[in-house]
Amino acid sequence: MCGAITLDNQVNKMLVNETHFTFGLGCAGNPFLGAVTKNGFGYPKNEFGFTNWAGFGYTWIFGIPSDEEIRNAIKTIKTEYGEDIKAYELPKLVRQEIRKGVANYFTAGTVYLILPLNFEYGWMWYSDNVRFRCGLGLPILIAFGINCDFQ
Repeated sequence: MCGAITLDNQVNKMLVNETHFTFGLGCAGNPFLGAVTKNGFGYPKNEFGFTNWAGFGYTWIFGIPSDEEIRNAIKTIKTEYGEDIKAYELPKLVRQEIRKGVANYFTAGTVYLILPLNFEYGWMWYSDNVRFRCGLGLPILIAFGINCDFQ
């Protein structure tokens, strides 16, 4: 019983969003230097940073699992593996249980000094510390990029 309380405390800590440094390559609104807000399970919530040629962008990421979905996945994992789960194993087990690695995103910002506003909508594929995006936007029609997140 004591292990379950400890695991529940760890889950509560992991559900809190934290900001991480991100570095990326791509075009349009993909930040090459910035920050991403993620929870302890690796699900991104938003990102912001410098884009190509002295631009700046802010990205809202939606369609990621909710806290309730994550808690339900942990309940399922507990029934399968018992109470002997280590906290460091949880992110991988939760992602395997939920099986959701794609989210939608919307970015607003500037790029290439000559474009005062840039809007994008697209899809983001994510894993532990790498995210790939592909989207459509205005005035830049096709946007893509890859980012690596650091603790």
